[in-house]
Amino acid sequence: MKRDRKEKIAFLIVLVFVMLSALIFLLQKQELLLSPLGGDYGATSYGEGVYAGPSLPIVPILSISQPTNTSYLNSLVRVLLSASNANNCWYILDEVRTDASCNSDFALPRLSVGEHNITIYANNSDGVSSERRTFNISYNRRFIVKYFEFSGMGSTTNLDSLTDNEIENISLILHIPNYGQIAFTDRINLTAGADLINNITDLDAAVNISFNRVEVNSALMPSLNKKAKLTLEDLSFSDPRVMKDGGVCGSSECIEESYSGGDFIFNVTVFSVYSAQESPGSGSSSSSSSSSNSGSINVVPKTTPSPPVSNGEVTVNNNEQTIQRYTIGESVNLIDASDGEQIALITSNGQEEVATIIFKEGGIILRVTSGQYSINTGETVKVIIGSNEVYFGVKEVVGGNAKIAFSTNKAAVTNSIGGKNLAGIILWIVIILLILGIIVVVIIIIYYLINDNESKKDRGQPNYPTSLGKDSKTINFINNKGVGKV
Repeated sequence: MKRDRKEKIAFLIVLVFVMLSALIFLLQKQELLLSPLGGDYGATSYGEGVYAGPSLPIVPILSISQPTNTSYLNSLVRVLLSASNANNCWYILDEVRTDASCNSDFALPRLSVGEHNITIYANNSDGVSSERRTFNISYNRRFIVKYFEFSGMGSTTNLDSLTDNEIENISLILHIPNYGQIAFTDRINLTAGADLINNITDLDAAVNISFNRVEVNSALMPSLNKKAKLTLEDLSFSDPRVMKDGGVCGSSECIEESYSGGDFIFNVTVFSVYSAQESPGSGSSSSSSSSSNSGSINVVPKTTPSPPVSNGEVTVNNNEQTIQRYTIGESVNLIDASDGEQIALITSNGQEEVATIIFKEGGIILRVTSGQYSINTGETVKVIIGSNEVYFGVKEVVGGNAKIAFSTNKAAVTNSIGGKNLAGIILWIVIILLILGIIVVVIIIIYYLINDNESKKDRGQPNYPTSLGKDSKTINFINNKGVGKV
């Protein structure tokens, strides 16, 4: 019994040291002694400096908008992925591995008919995340048209279900809402511009529709150098005129049709780069023109350089349209936005551009000059604004309203949309359970030690009789010198 008790006490002491080591590791790893509940997800000010503790270790968060578990007819398969907190990304398509950027938008090569599997991976020092998709490929024609940027957008012609004969003589419309539209008035042969090796016509490479800019690369695809009706949408001019390759387009090449509600409609005879600018003497100082070379955007009127405006300032253009302007810094902007809404973003170094917010299932797509970014609800994604890194997060998308947060401070954005709270709470629960476990084990050790001391005491005291019977001749007793008789 004595040996068993000692072994139990030794085991419990070792257990206490293990639990203490685990507790100290968690506290040091997360620096929770210096952080709010749930871990340090934001910057904490100390005087004039800023302390930003490490974020909660977490495996990468993958957001895969495309491909989906579906069937593709006469179409390439698009991969649209973003991974936050990731060091490396790759995918395995039908057991073949290929490295990829962690913010990617690309097409898989033309695949054979039948079922295909793709698994996309992202890793960091804390682990690996992956998502798997299974899809089917089928074709009923020879030629494939790549038009990811336009497919399913606005009035764009659905090309996937058409036959080879139909796409050889088609009335084609390409449209991106809030930016512009091309409606070809001449019939188009889409097979004429196809890659002869893979039989793929790449409209995404040949056509660019962005804010106040419509461009067709006729050198890349001569079959698109046809007559068309163009629409530039959401302009802010009072009396626009058509620009071709940065210069005024003559009346023989560009015929203005109408301008109403910010939508400028005109006809062209050949293709190049078309945009609009305010006509001289219109009495308006606003400028919505974009450089024909760089495609830069500046839709917020400015007549002279000025410091960034305060958050939420409203600019009203000549068509009584409004656009919200927000400065971007460490502080979080938490805004309500509607589908298709545009906001003007101003960075701390004075760079300014317009972002378009488009709703999708489970989140939004943010369109800026650097590209388009898919952001799911509860996710934080890095977006390049000018030369600045800005973090956007989506708190929720309910009905026609989305709550969107953005800042240069990723941790603050994540905190504002409720990200990682569950992980922080779980971590604290583990720490509390460890502390309670240590207390219980220490109490058990103390209990065993006290009982052991009492047992030793009981064995060390003499047992004196309370009375002597008549027949008692001797009494054995224990004293300091040994055994004696009385």
